[in-house]
Amino acid sequence: MKRFKDLEIRGLSLNLVNEVQEKIILNCSSFPFLYKETSAIGPDTKCSYIEVNDKDLLESTLCLFQDAEKIWVANIVPTFGSDQQFTIDAYNAVLDKFRDDVIIPVLSELKLLGSLWENRADYEMEDIIPKSCDKLKLWASLTPQYTNGFSNPNDLNRWHEFICELIDNNEQQGLSCTDLETWLMEKYQWLQDDAYKAGERLDMDKKLLEYYIEKNKKA
Repeated sequence: MKRFKDLEIRGLSLNLVNEVQEKIILNCSSFPFLYKETSAIGPDTKCSYIEVNDKDLLESTLCLFQDAEKIWVANIVPTFGSDQQFTIDAYNAVLDKFRDDVIIPVLSELKLLGSLWENRADYEMEDIIPKSCDKLKLWASLTPQYTNGFSNPNDLNRWHEFICELIDNNEQQGLSCTDLETWLMEKYQWLQDDAYKAGERLDMDKKLLEYYIEKNKKA
């Protein structure tokens, strides 16, 4: 599977956050990254907007967030009216270019390369829910696609076992609706509407079980 990559500069003091951010902005003064402005998002969070102009990259605006402890790329938004196709590969190409041309030179200068964190674009379900993945695979592999995974009592029981395993292993935050939908479509050729319904079901069942656990803690 492929995903939009994340990039963060972690574990910084407030002074270092400000210093790194200032140097990043200075590095965004010419083609292809051009700093536009910074605005407050919350009491302790700011966003710097950086335009991306390169014929080989997605025409877009990169949103670079900072708080008291870290700096991270929150989003890359395509320019309105652009005829370029917005894809995972196009998004990640901008992020990689920004990392190589802007972020790494700054961190190298400050000897902070160890604070750079990013995930991979290519990943498997085992990467995000390693302990609960077998239960999910069992449900998906024994579920005829036309049942949507929930209409048959046996399928529903296997789904419930997976959800309980997910919560027991504290892996519910790692699995998003989009992850499940993409996995079902790519691995098991589910139709998009059916995969979307499974994603919705995942979200509802996680919230229900989390609510039940918290309620019992207070009892």
